[in-house]
Amino acid sequence: MPKFENNFSQPWEPERKRSAEKVDPLLAKLWRENNFFGESPVKNSPVEKRLRNLCEQYAATVSRTFGFTPERERNRRDLHNQLSLMLTGKQRDTLDCVEAEKIGNFAFILYKGHSMDDMRFS
Repeated sequence: MPKFENNFSQPWEPERKRSAEKVDPLLAKLWRENNFFGESPVKNSPVEKRLRNLCEQYAATVSRTFGFTPERERNRRDLHNQLSLMLTGKQRDTLDCVEAEKIGNFAFILYKGHSMDDMRFS
């Protein structure tokens, strides 16, 4: 099939295949293991950057061991909800406990390289 030019002067490919180089292997593995919505984002895409940023913020918020505050808990819940929407397509409050925990562990593993349980026992 011939390639056509789009408005951005990029070749248009109707059936773009995602090659292994275009997906972060750890992210793709975690995505599959957790049966998240759709496919993992393309490496260095705005979606992947947003996901990694949310994971970093979530992990940092949960890792703080000093002083519980209602504001910090609201922030954690908001970040968890944003992650939930990206990963499952569902609001946080519609998830069961298992799904919610999977999202938290996903964020930790992607950002810190270990799960929240590993942090609790170290």
